[in-house]
Amino acid sequence: SIQQLSLFGFGGLAVFHGLAHALEVPANAGVSGQLGFYEGMLVTMLALYAVGTLVSQQLQQRLGDNLWLQRGLVVLGLGAVFVPALV
Repeated sequence: SIQQLSLFGFGGLAVFHGLAHALEVPANAGVSGQLGFYEGMLVTMLALYAVGTLVSQQLQQRLGDNLWLQRGLVVLGLGAVFVPALV
């Protein structure tokens, strides 16, 4: 189904995104520094996913029947993230 395909795609994106961050670890960080880096990345990722899930659930509860408003909020949120990076 499309839902399973999108979950697979987002999972793959998360893996490659994580690998890109793994390349940022300094070579001289040592094992302890590397483990700390990966632990921090894991905790941060889980927090971001938890907040995203909470926001998604709240939108679904409050705006369940209004898909256009939901989509507009998503576009607004993406604009808030990407426009400053492009300016």
